[in-house]
Amino acid sequence: MILGAFTFHAQKNLSVADSAHLAILQTELTLTEDQHIRIDSLLRVSSQHISEIERELLRISRSDASAEEKENLQRELREKKKNVRENRDLSITLLLSAEQRKIYDEKIRPSKPGVLHMGMNHDRSKCEVCVVK
Repeated sequence: MILGAFTFHAQKNLSVADSAHLAILQTELTLTEDQHIRIDSLLRVSSQHISEIERELLRISRSDASAEEKENLQRELREKKKNVRENRDLSITLLLSAEQRKIYDEKIRPSKPGVLHMGMNHDRSKCEVCVVK
């Protein structure tokens, strides 16, 4: 599902991260006024959805449910959060011209998280296993 720019009531202000992301898009891609408005709206809507999911994650973590039940519910919500982000990014790319999309893919597209190897927050550049000698 692609996020509709006008389906939900968007929050008033963009987060600092979303404002910075929009500024980078504007600078690197020279967005038209229409693209800027639509992307701004997409960022607001997705941010609102993510905030709602995070509130629900917090509510679940504080609930009296069993550990297994909490884990299952949290896994589902984290998946929803991931889908919101992926849909936001896809929606943004669909608003871009072919030239802009190429620049977006090369310079701006959010990078995938690093490979989990030997635990969370693994620094591959300092890992004795990962670094090719």
